[in-house]
Amino acid sequence: MDHAVISKSIEQIKDYAKLAGLTAEEDLKETTKESMAKRLPWLIILLFLGMGVSTVVWAFEGVVAVLPIVICFQSLILDMAGNVGTLVPMFFHKIKIDPAVASGPLITTVNDLVAVVTYYGLAWMFLIRMMHIAG
Repeated sequence: MDHAVISKSIEQIKDYAKLAGLTAEEDLKETTKESMAKRLPWLIILLFLGMGVSTVVWAFEGVVAVLPIVICFQSLILDMAGNVGTLVPMFFHKIKIDPAVASGPLITTVNDLVAVVTYYGLAWMFLIRMMHIAG
């Protein structure tokens, strides 16, 4: 096998390991306590970001009450937001944090937050415009 192919395969394996939160071979040998200590800060950050997403959805309760149809498309919008997730890893790379380790769940949460704010914000602006035109 060609040396370049083997090298590329090894890099791909390392990338997959990083996505699973394993940054080096030593990670496979670390204790459960060490592994938890490494991941706990990210889990706490994600917990609060997730609560932020829920809070934003709650803040737009009035929009949903007046235009209940918007709730029907929320999952569609959140799913589409995943397509613009390439931005978070680029940001991590810029601030010198390994994107493969931290970005997976964070991409999803940040995408959800941006998508919910954008979607319900646009629905709210549309609702205000409708009320302005009607009134």
